[in-house]
Amino acid sequence: MRVNITTAVRGFVRERAGEVCEYCHFPESESYNSYHVEHIISLKHLGTSEPDNLAHACPLCNMAKGSDISTLVGKSKKLTRLFHPRRDNWDDHFEWDGVLLVGKSEVGEATIQLLRINDVDRLIERQEL
Repeated sequence: MRVNITTAVRGFVRERAGEVCEYCHFPESESYNSYHVEHIISLKHLGTSEPDNLAHACPLCNMAKGSDISTLVGKSKKLTRLFHPRRDNWDDHFEWDGVLLVGKSEVGEATIQLLRINDVDRLIERQEL
């Protein structure tokens, strides 16, 4: 289902995010691709297209996330929710170790894992910055 999100709302979401991906914090200005306005909680999980449920996301994070809202983490395969940019503070769940993004919480670990934020190609891209 394609949802029509107005240009004004897209601009608001982009500006609110400071023009970085709200998951991996990669700056849009350094990307060759246009960033997406994504549904934090997908429509199929009864999310809305209201600004409080929208995030500015790089294509890699958005495509990896899809409609997921959780994933299995660790040896115990514990079901863990993903980072929610409107409800969670990014610094509570993530920290940088050079170009490697490290999860400070299970939510951070789940998000890094599912969105493949530390894949080799992404590490190289961040290193080149």
